[in-house]
Amino acid sequence: MQPYIYIGDLELPVYGIIIFISYIAGLFICSSLGKQYGINGKYILCSGTFAAAGLLIGAKVLYMATKLPSFIMDYDRLISQYNISQKLSYLFGGYVFYGGLIGAVMGILIFCKAFGFDKGSMLNILTPLIPFAHSFGRIGCFFGGCCYGIEYHGFMAVSFPYNPLSPELNLVPRFPVQLAEAFLNFMLFIFLFIYTKKKAPACGRSFGIYLVCYSIIRFFLEFLRGDIVRGMLLGLSTSQWISVILFPIGLTIIQLAKKADAKM
Repeated sequence: MQPYIYIGDLELPVYGIIIFISYIAGLFICSSLGKQYGINGKYILCSGTFAAAGLLIGAKVLYMATKLPSFIMDYDRLISQYNISQKLSYLFGGYVFYGGLIGAVMGILIFCKAFGFDKGSMLNILTPLIPFAHSFGRIGCFFGGCCYGIEYHGFMAVSFPYNPLSPELNLVPRFPVQLAEAFLNFMLFIFLFIYTKKKAPACGRSFGIYLVCYSIIRFFLEFLRGDIVRGMLLGLSTSQWISVILFPIGLTIIQLAKKADAKM
């Protein structure tokens, strides 16, 4: 586990560095798909900045939503013991992927509306970027010791060092769920990139396929998560409930794309 790297007195989070580099690299890779739709790569790069802004906002907002119930329940202690900076860190100190996904899509839709681009085409082009950046992001989670797995004593079990932000982390060996999700996301990126490049699907079909595939991946991987920061409802995590919602949305997008293709 290596949550930070140091350049002199400067402390840099490994997670943030990995996400930034992978997002930029993935954006340039996906910009090559613009040829299939007659969209100049520079416009794809611009839409990517809108997506990045939405990603950051959405990831923070959903994180706050998952932390707010515990903040309210423990309000008296937090108010008396924490200063303003610590309170804000408690509420906004992390990210939730699904919030970032929703925010990124909203950013792309706003860009397309403002500048007159077809939203289905732009979503198809940028969809492979999502699992690409996410796969490296999960590697960042592994280095940071967050989003860790359940207690596990089998093949490839991982023992993390002590982390003051997650004092229970080093108590038992853990299943490397971050690396498992990183691998599955990267495989999904390869599939979506090849599919979009060869087929040039209509009406956001690539995005629909992504929603279906990732919602299945995330739903089952959540059972291997050992942290409780995501929040729980009726035995399922917040991310599992979002997966249940996004799965039929993805199927609907795919069906609409099929109908659009049939009319062409």
